Amino acid sequence: LVMRNSCNQTFTYDIRGSSAYYYGSLDLHDPQYDDLEVTTKFYGYDDEDIIEEMGQGVVCTMTFHIYPTSTFEDNYRSNLPMILAILVGATFAFMAVTFFMYDWFQGSRNRKVVAAAASSNAIVSSMFPSVIRDKLLEQQKREQREKRKGKVEPLSLHSQDRLSLQEEGRGGDVPLADFYPA
Repeated sequence: LVMRNSCNQTFTYDIRGSSAYYYGSLDLHDPQYDDLEVTTKFYGYDDEDIIEEMGQGVVCTMTFHIYPTSTFEDNYRSNLPMILAILVGATFAFMAVTFFMYDWFQGSRNRKVVAAAASSNAIVSSMFPSVIRDKLLEQQKREQREKRKGKVEPLSLHSQDRLSLQEEGRGGDVPLADFYPA
């Protein structure tokens, strides 16, 4: 803190907490902090015109010039912003790696499911004629719809099983195999 008055006097103090230490009657602040100066007027008059009317010799008005010090600056210098930035970056990197691993595992699982479905389709295609295969797939779709609605009917390839279910009143589907009387 440098105090200057209109009577050409200058005093320098070092303020630490609630204590003030007198350094001397010169301007002894560190010039590297000139750009951070904060100035405030310290006198009991509200109007500067009154001071001018009284004259410069009658009233000495005091002005405070406040400058930071290297000790003050060191108190606020910290590695915390860098540590927090690294922590946020590491968290982001971890989340990105986790996402890409999940995506890779899901893609791998999906490829296995598609391969199994293709294999099953190839087996069904080779075992059954296209007419039977189409009826089987249609029946399976219908049963899945009914399962969602709450009605479940078992899948059967044999017309006798289907006919016996129809007689019992439990099956309403047409048999898969075509019946040709001789």
